[in-house]
Amino acid sequence: MNRPDFEPGEPPAAGQPPDSERLRQSELARAENLRQLRTVRNRLYDDLLGTLGWVRELVTRIHLAKYSGAPASQAEDLVIQIAATIESLSEVSHWQSDMAENNGHRIRGP
Repeated sequence: MNRPDFEPGEPPAAGQPPDSERLRQSELARAENLRQLRTVRNRLYDDLLGTLGWVRELVTRIHLAKYSGAPASQAEDLVIQIAATIESLSEVSHWQSDMAENNGHRIRGP
């Protein structure tokens, strides 16, 4: 096959022999599956960027708390929030790894 994995091929024209019709249906289904995969991948990518932005905000709050003389408990609360966020990212990463191993495919970002 000379086509890249994420580009749907040209389906055979309607009215072709039955094997061609089966191929056409398969290509149409494949194109729809790829569209759905792109949607999921883009949503996960957007979620990741949002989460990373939030972690950056928390880090700046920790620095602010440290240099403004805020109580240590305030910084501790922020560190706990960062740890929880990192744990949730780790769970998503493990889920993607499990899915990739089960399907024999590697999941990549956009």
